[in-house]
Amino acid sequence: MPSLRDCWSADLGHPDIIGIMSRNRFQNIMQHLRFDDKFTREDRAKTDKFAAMSDVWGSFVTNCLTSCNPGRHITIDEQLFPSKTRCCFLQYIATKPDKFGIKFWVACDLKSKYICNVFPYLGKDPSRPSGERLSETVVMRLMEPFLDKGRNVTTDNFFTSLSLAKRLLERKTTILGTVNKIRREIPPSTRRMDRNEFTTQLFSTTGATLTVYTPNRKKAVYILSSMHNLVQTEDTTKRKPNTVTLFNTTKCGVDIMDQMYELMGAVPQEILQQTLREEQQVQEVLTVTHSRDPSMNPLVLGRLSHCTPSPSCLTAPSRLLAESTA
Repeated sequence: MPSLRDCWSADLGHPDIIGIMSRNRFQNIMQHLRFDDKFTREDRAKTDKFAAMSDVWGSFVTNCLTSCNPGRHITIDEQLFPSKTRCCFLQYIATKPDKFGIKFWVACDLKSKYICNVFPYLGKDPSRPSGERLSETVVMRLMEPFLDKGRNVTTDNFFTSLSLAKRLLERKTTILGTVNKIRREIPPSTRRMDRNEFTTQLFSTTGATLTVYTPNRKKAVYILSSMHNLVQTEDTTKRKPNTVTLFNTTKCGVDIMDQMYELMGAVPQEILQQTLREEQQVQEVLTVTHSRDPSMNPLVLGRLSHCTPSPSCLTAPSRLLAESTA
């Protein structure tokens, strides 16, 4: 993988990066870049764990709220920003590609995939009312600027609950999401696993409908919806309910935003391919050199395999060895 310095090199450098600023200027800015007053940070950190970024972060969130007028459907989920910095709210999530990072609660507009609202998870929140689930606090806080306008929010089984559905409905907002089958509001009769394939069970209460769909004999999908008064099934072999179909359509907002973020932060493909080609050329040089001199120190060979060759090195193996062992 190319290093930061390689982004400005003649062989691996990307013209867009080189054209913006020099490498030395970039490194100088990064060395002195701060987002707050370090002399008052210690006092602010006593009440704000995010003190080092709070001012800039607040401006970013304000811009998100004022710049985006989301459509009817908003998706809420978590995002893990990869980081191994030392802080008290660093998270480890084994199911994520990057195991360590700072977790953010994100609300995205389904149509544009634009971030509508976001805030970091900083551990236990003393302002959260006693007895209130963290998931409900997160959803209500993210949706606060968009309530009372007839929108719908799509969530996964960490967030979705009957009590949350009722709270949102009081603010003219509906919810559609999967539900964990172990929640108390789920009828015990739905937990049996001997149902036939492609069958649907419906349970209703004031303001909400629970759909239990069985795609196969060993799996059941639980969908809670406060926007569907009537649940219909498709006229196909799978007989999928419209609640499941709509959830599959609206659940992807944060996931696609996360993919877009990773794509923007990825190494340009042409740089990666060029690096792999040059590493292969180095290995070929090492193979030829070692075949001519089997007594060559393997530690030197290992060190050579991590260097970036120049064209002159590739045509002069003896010179490469001499420079590396010097």
